[in-house]
Amino acid sequence: MEKVAAQEIAILRDEVARLTREREDFQAKVVVCPKEVMLRPWSLMPLKAESNVKIQEMKMMIDKRDHDLNRLRDARDALTSELHERKTKDSEKVNAASQSKILANARAVRPSVFSPKALT
Repeated sequence: MEKVAAQEIAILRDEVARLTREREDFQAKVVVCPKEVMLRPWSLMPLKAESNVKIQEMKMMIDKRDHDLNRLRDARDALTSELHERKTKDSEKVNAASQSKILANARAVRPSVFSPKALT
């Protein structure tokens, strides 16, 4: 899921960069041909507005994907932490059980050492 989100973010960033370059190229052309622009200034406004809208949409999508990615990473970290805690508790239980068995075996051996049969 993280890889997919990261790939989508990369694609969206590339699209934003492409649209920004196109806008800059267009603006450079406008500077080169100011007479032509002066004749038709109304034709540029929709293009600039459209590119700005697309760029804003792409930035919003990137922000949303970044937020989702951070949320997923936080959830993963929380689950990893919980798993580590459970493993630690389980290992402590196993160690306690093995210590109990050792003590039980020691108690079982002790009476047999002091039994009347062992003394003779």
